[in-house]
Amino acid sequence: MSVLFSVRIYLLRRVILFFFFVYLGYLTLKNMDKNAQLFQYDLDWKTFQRVLYYTKKYYGMDASYFYEDNPFESEEEFVFICFQQATEFFIRDKTIAKYIEPIAEDEKEVLLWVFRCIDWAFIRAKLRKQAEGDSFEDCIDIGEYYHQTMRKELLELYLFCKATPIRPKMTNEITLTINKGVKNFHRKITIPNYSNWMLRSALLHYCEEHLGDIHSVEEARTALKGFQKAGRTSSNPIADCIIYGTYSMLKDVTKDPKVTSTRLCKIITYFLYYLKMIGDDEVVDEQLVAGRIKYMLKMDKKPRFIPMSYSEMNDAERAAFEEEMHRPLHNPRFDDLL
Repeated sequence: MSVLFSVRIYLLRRVILFFFFVYLGYLTLKNMDKNAQLFQYDLDWKTFQRVLYYTKKYYGMDASYFYEDNPFESEEEFVFICFQQATEFFIRDKTIAKYIEPIAEDEKEVLLWVFRCIDWAFIRAKLRKQAEGDSFEDCIDIGEYYHQTMRKELLELYLFCKATPIRPKMTNEITLTINKGVKNFHRKITIPNYSNWMLRSALLHYCEEHLGDIHSVEEARTALKGFQKAGRTSSNPIADCIIYGTYSMLKDVTKDPKVTSTRLCKIITYFLYYLKMIGDDEVVDEQLVAGRIKYMLKMDKKPRFIPMSYSEMNDAERAAFEEEMHRPLHNPRFDDLL
């Protein structure tokens, strides 16, 4: 009786999974751009494991980016994915073909599936957002905002605090204005600012806390110059994860000695275009990607997606996650402002 019951449960699970994947495929085709030709494919489990090695190592994408829970009973199972036809650029472009020549044929096929699975992750995220209101941006390291924008602003604020003269034991009146000229959002306040506590202590201490590697005005100026010399510092943080992940992966598998070879940048540019992250004007200029890579290398940035499973996080990601979980909601004391 128990054996029969187990068989029934197994068959019921299989039927439910079958209709789930059919329905997911229907939603995919229904919601995606009608002009984009999509393919549905059952990727075998063994190949998927090889793909997962690359997506986890270079992009931070664990298995949960590609399917819900683990439905697999044996190695004969498959992973349902959808992808665009455009991945053929990877094997048809002569320049790219030359670059990937050193890679073994079966490994080229796996890399092609890496690109297709990442495409599927974005398709799934789009469907999830439509269904639940979630955003794919939630799956990127929130610390990327710090490296993208906040660090530069903190450096500028640090230098401003250091350069502002202090009138001790008297008011140093300061006026704060936000959203100037924006109706309904403009606010303004004037504070006596005794002994310049705001710049001398509050804001300066905040800057020092979050600029851990900055210990002097000279170091702050040098770091700020790095932003100015690096060119474009603003970018889509999701695109940065794709750029750096693809760059690192292909550098490793091809053993490319160049920092930013034109052919490598062309692959990344095409991939961004394939994922609809850049338009027709940008796809013809690989130097935009080259500049972005040089900037990330100079600033020692290694953007990646956050694994959805805690067990798949690396030590740094776990530490950051746990630190955030234990961070106090507020500091009830003000002794650091005195």
